Amino acid sequence: MDEYQDTNRVQYDLLRLLTNERQNVCVVGDEDQSIYRWRGADVSILLSFAKDFTGARVVRLERNYRSTQKILDAAAAVVANNPDRLGKNAYAEKTRATISVIRGSRRPGRGRIRRGGTGPHSCGDPDQTCAVEYRTNFQSRSFEEVFRRRGLRYKLVGGFSFYNRAEVKDALAYVRLALHPETIFPSCVF
Repeated sequence: MDEYQDTNRVQYDLLRLLTNERQNVCVVGDEDQSIYRWRGADVSILLSFAKDFTGARVVRLERNYRSTQKILDAAAAVVANNPDRLGKNAYAEKTRATISVIRGSRRPGRGRIRRGGTGPHSCGDPDQTCAVEYRTNFQSRSFEEVFRRRGLRYKLVGGFSFYNRAEVKDALAYVRLALHPETIFPSCVF
């Protein structure tokens, strides 16, 4: 069972019924990534796995191929004081990265992002990778607009680009049709 940290009580009860007394089950989860409490997820289910399934073998996946040690250490510092965790000592394969935290404005259009330079709102090297986190997908639009206006390459992870959403593509197609009907119907006279 994947994403076991986001299991709710009903899912847990079903898992117990399916495994019977043989308890032949494999789960994968990370208590530091439990994010669905608002919909019933109970991280204590993961925390008590070894007790609930006696004889379970716990394997900690601590080798990280995606991040650098600096990023892993920063993440570990954020969760270090949480008493409800199994804990891990993550170590990185990558070796180089810097972290800058920029608190943006809550109002759209108020943030500043620059290409190049060394200021607090820039990436320094134009080829440097930067990450922007936001709470909900609709917030991607303001960042995408700035990135497009500035000619900055970007990749949206875990959601859809504002401009690739079906309703936006449809609306833009209607606008193009209204402004330039001859491109869609070249032989028709309007």
